[in-house]
Amino acid sequence: MGVVVSALRSGVQELIDEDLSLVDDASLEGDVSEISRVIGLLEAQKLRRVAEVDRRRSYTRDGGVSITAWLARTCDIGSGTAVREVGVARRLASMPLTWEAFSAGDICSVKVGILASACEAHPEPFGADESLLVGLSPQLSVGEFRRAVAYWRNLQDENRANLEVMEMRERSFLHISRTWAGMVRLDGQLDPESGEIVLEAIAAVTSEADRAADATARAGGTVETAAQRRAHALVDLCRRSLDTGSPVVGGVRPHVTVTVDYETLARRVGTTCELSRTGTITPETARRLACDAGVSRVIVGPDSEPLDVGRTHRMFTPAQRRALTIRDKGCRFPHCDRPPDWCDGHHVRHWVDGGETSLANAVLLCRRHHVLVHEGGYHIDGDLTFLRPDGTPIDDG
Repeated sequence: MGVVVSALRSGVQELIDEDLSLVDDASLEGDVSEISRVIGLLEAQKLRRVAEVDRRRSYTRDGGVSITAWLARTCDIGSGTAVREVGVARRLASMPLTWEAFSAGDICSVKVGILASACEAHPEPFGADESLLVGLSPQLSVGEFRRAVAYWRNLQDENRANLEVMEMRERSFLHISRTWAGMVRLDGQLDPESGEIVLEAIAAVTSEADRAADATARAGGTVETAAQRRAHALVDLCRRSLDTGSPVVGGVRPHVTVTVDYETLARRVGTTCELSRTGTITPETARRLACDAGVSRVIVGPDSEPLDVGRTHRMFTPAQRRALTIRDKGCRFPHCDRPPDWCDGHHVRHWVDGGETSLANAVLLCRRHHVLVHEGGYHIDGDLTFLRPDGTPIDDG
């Protein structure tokens, strides 16, 4: 370890030993800013030394096969991070103005990486415009700087820019799988245009979900996180597609299919309660889904073979649904203002328990609050008073 690095470690130890309870607010906030700046300076010096190790090839002394493998092992970082750092370290030799700003702490490592990528793509134009690009850094946030450099790159080679768009589109994918615990996992990436469409659609839905979350909070329920609201927004978008615009498959529009025997639906001991693609669900979930759904009777024989399939009966007729919309104007859960299109018709007394499919026994609930009423322990009494799981009424004022 060099003398300078040893002194540096001693300085860090002083920071570790400092009693922060004795530091005033202004000094504490200033420390955060200054430490961040020092980290940037150290990152520059780290890459300077990586470039020198690369030049000397000293990593081969003990049988190392590459500078990136050595860096990943030495710094305990991922191979992808090591590749990026080595690439930047190598390119900084041909980016004198960038290096000057980096080593002075005037530009962060993230922006340096953006510039290094631009230099690799267009080395000659970058040399001519480096002063301009580095000069933009103090004026722009990282996101704004990334967009500005992207515009510059597009100007250098429009054909290459268009090719990169096609390449990103080809790299798009979406994996969907069922986990051992019964959840459904999504993993993927989208090109910028496709991602913008998805983000815009989800943002529009989550703005409505925020109000439902506020209503739940005022009712004493658990507030969903932003990530949970985005997940539920994606489900709502797919539900709307199934309800309104899906193509016909096998002669019918595709919808979620629940198979449940009458005993299970009636809260007696049954044998079947499952979704067609993801498997077993709870009887209460099946009851919720049956509240406002099409129900088909299937009579089976002793070996479970179907003997007779009756026609599908709609729980709430289109006319009843229109009347519910006019009467309730949206979700009736206290403080919730989600519109009718976001709601299910809920049987206050479930039809399998003898409740009628009538306006007197019906109420509109958004999907979030429909779940709370069925699986979340909330209740509705006969005069549409909403009760918490502990039985206390929710103030609708």
